Amino acid sequence: MSSSQQKISIITPSFNQGEYLESTLQSILDQSYTNLELIVIDGGSTDNSVDVIRKYEKHIDFWVSESDKGQAHAINKGFAKATGTIANWINSDDMLEAGALQSIDNAWNEFYADSEDRKSFPLICGNARFVYEDDPSKNYSEKLSGITLENMVCYWREACEWEQPAMFFPLEVFKKIGGCDISQNIAMDYDLWCRMLQHTDAVYTNHPCAIIRRHDDAKTCKWDYKCWLENRPVSQRYWNLLDKTIDEVNFKKTLALHCRYWTRKLIQRKDFGAAVQMAWEGLATSPMGFLKIK
Repeated sequence: MSSSQQKISIITPSFNQGEYLESTLQSILDQSYTNLELIVIDGGSTDNSVDVIRKYEKHIDFWVSESDKGQAHAINKGFAKATGTIANWINSDDMLEAGALQSIDNAWNEFYADSEDRKSFPLICGNARFVYEDDPSKNYSEKLSGITLENMVCYWREACEWEQPAMFFPLEVFKKIGGCDISQNIAMDYDLWCRMLQHTDAVYTNHPCAIIRRHDDAKTCKWDYKCWLENRPVSQRYWNLLDKTIDEVNFKKTLALHCRYWTRKLIQRKDFGAAVQMAWEGLATSPMGFLKIK
């Protein structure tokens, strides 16, 4: 182990993801990063997940399989056990790219090598790669950028690119701000970044860090159309932190246009119940915006 290597704590929350869990754990353990702490929090899976965990348990610092209150609760349970300096959670259907942890450690050390005028901690952001299980021709990579408190809170402007598995944060700050909000579901990580960015500066490494698998059972695929709507109340919670006054009329029009887009998309998917709900949300938010009336 290099004497300068920071301890990195990785939490893998899982529930009935045995199909993907082994490749996730392998991607973490194959990092050749010696100062690693790996914790697996399983929600009481009934598939082969526990068998997979036991296969690797000599490399796992702590694991448990028991019922919990959802993903955010599982993540908080894991980080309550964690002792690292740098932290992240890698869901049981995502993976780390080769060399990801060393690149994160390098960026962390570079941040502190030039830290005389810095008053915050680094939020280390790598690049992400999306892998589509059903159609590899859809695969693409994303360079994270523009991650600031204002851009995150004002999410409808789409001024920042962020992907949770490629964002590594100070464990000290995670614990200071109370961890993940267990009342959140889809917007759980978005809410965390809105709070985290009050204490951190985003620092970027061009190294590819995370592989995000897109498949029918992935939460962000099943509920992709809900993301903007669930972000809305979270965003409004932090508007008072910004120096600029929010243009609420423009905000509502933009959200309504998003509802219009997803209404059409859901009709194409033949998910008519969700399409009606989305249309109603758009009309209730801004009738002129939803109907594209200037």
